[in-house]
Amino acid sequence: MNGEETLDLESLNKVIDEFGGKPGTLIPMLQRAQEIYGYLPPEVLRHISEKAGIPLSQIYGVVTFYAQFYLTRRGKMHHQTV
Repeated sequence: MNGEETLDLESLNKVIDEFGGKPGTLIPMLQRAQEIYGYLPPEVLRHISEKAGIPLSQIYGVVTFYAQFYLTRRGKMHHQTV
């Protein structure tokens, strides 16, 4: 296995088509993508870049600026009772 999972991008395509790469739609598009996958894996960011025509550097700039976006899968928090 190459370390990257194969993701179903069909739902993402619908989101990209809905927003159409119009100015000001990158953040809502990323929010929806994160809702679908739980985080923003590189494959998803590349796909958004290619399909929406937004430079990958711009996408990474937004994703790394805002704390609401996650580039890695988040673990479940386990609360320990004492």
